Amino acid sequence: MKVLLTSHELSPFVSSSSLGDVAQALPAALRRLGVEMTVLTPLTRDVTERLGPLSRSIVPLRFRLGSRWWTADIFSRTTRDGVRQFFLRQDDLFGQAQPLDHLAAAVFSKAAVVLNLQHDIGFEIIHCHNWQGGLIPLFRKSTSSKSTSLSNIVTVFSILDSAEPKGAKTEDANNFGITKRFLTDTVTSSEGLTSFLAAGATHANQVTTIGPTAARELGGDETGPLARALAQRNDSVVGILNGIDDTKWSPETDTRIAATFSATSQNGKRRCKAGLQAETGLPIRPRIPVVGYTGAFEERAGFDLVLDAIPLILETLPCQFVINGKGCGSSLQKRCVQLGDDFPGRVVVRLDDQSLNERLVLAGSDMVLFPSRSETGGRDQLRAMRYGAVPVASDVGSLSDTVDDFDPESNSGTGFVLKRPSTANLKSALLTAIEVYQNPRIWRRLIATAMSCDFSWRRTAQQYVEVYKQALEK
Repeated sequence: MKVLLTSHELSPFVSSSSLGDVAQALPAALRRLGVEMTVLTPLTRDVTERLGPLSRSIVPLRFRLGSRWWTADIFSRTTRDGVRQFFLRQDDLFGQAQPLDHLAAAVFSKAAVVLNLQHDIGFEIIHCHNWQGGLIPLFRKSTSSKSTSLSNIVTVFSILDSAEPKGAKTEDANNFGITKRFLTDTVTSSEGLTSFLAAGATHANQVTTIGPTAARELGGDETGPLARALAQRNDSVVGILNGIDDTKWSPETDTRIAATFSATSQNGKRRCKAGLQAETGLPIRPRIPVVGYTGAFEERAGFDLVLDAIPLILETLPCQFVINGKGCGSSLQKRCVQLGDDFPGRVVVRLDDQSLNERLVLAGSDMVLFPSRSETGGRDQLRAMRYGAVPVASDVGSLSDTVDDFDPESNSGTGFVLKRPSTANLKSALLTAIEVYQNPRIWRRLIATAMSCDFSWRRTAQQYVEVYKQALEK
């Protein structure tokens, strides 16, 4: 089985979301299962600065998109895991470090399709992701070819993040190579905008979402193009949770935290907590719960609920908060900084602080907040659980699939769940968590259960192999 996995991000070069980690870790896990993997990603300035010069291994691509002809070069390297990485060079579009726009996404998608057509590499499957890769299944269908190098290729489209910028105007769709024949009602919104996400969900042989709950949620809004597309593909939509690299994200071997620890030997967790308190200038108080937040400064991630809930919690119970947020410059940033000023010694705010990395916060926190309103990647809560930081999470997307609500009767569960994202529900769930924290025996068991969950890429890769097989059979 030969798979071309396309991604606009690739760790460790570019990784502003969970997709960068997926594009690095999933191919390696699939390679260990015998799948021949190649990753295609744009050659941006970030990649060039990290990798240095690359030798060209494939002759340039030349293809038409709308009324314009494009040329691009492919550079190649092979990782220690045996995964081949292709870097698409098109300096007009990818020479800088800015995110892809609609045109750049369309060019990248067309290049992924014509790559096998022009050079007969033998890919059987193109596995594409998110709105940036949504046109690949459409181009696979619309690119005419009598060559078996293209006609035998199937596509798998994965929606790891349902966010999408405002769609392209239908009258501009021709510039992106989208012919009227493929502008169905499921691809076009009532405002006449083309959804790249809906295009991928409509035309792919198989569709995956980031877990079973996300599959149901994304199809719940019947008015949107993506929901309409998924509603027509119920038999071809599979929910697959992301994994984490449990060798790189392991508190048992991590040299970047104050002390190592495990599910059965948790003493190092207390040292990590003291280390986080010392690093952030908080009073070192072992019995006071430390609550962390490492998400984005976005309402979608529920960060406004965090800002609303913290003063209410601090009025009720003694605890400490460490906020190391992402996305400086958002409208919520000023409120966050002011919160730190209002509660010195109780709330610490760091804005994209590289010295206070995610591992230190997770290892040193007793709980971590995930009050998301919608799916935001499905990775961070897995890392938190691996490091013994109990999630306080919304009942949405992959959070719902991975965090089991604590049951006081059986003392079972892996976290504390908000049935609906709101300030009141976040406050209530966090107060419950703090109450349970006061019982060390129960809390140690809760940490052990969370740390013992299997969220490895091995499990995820095996599920993707089955999806690939289903796509080929269809």
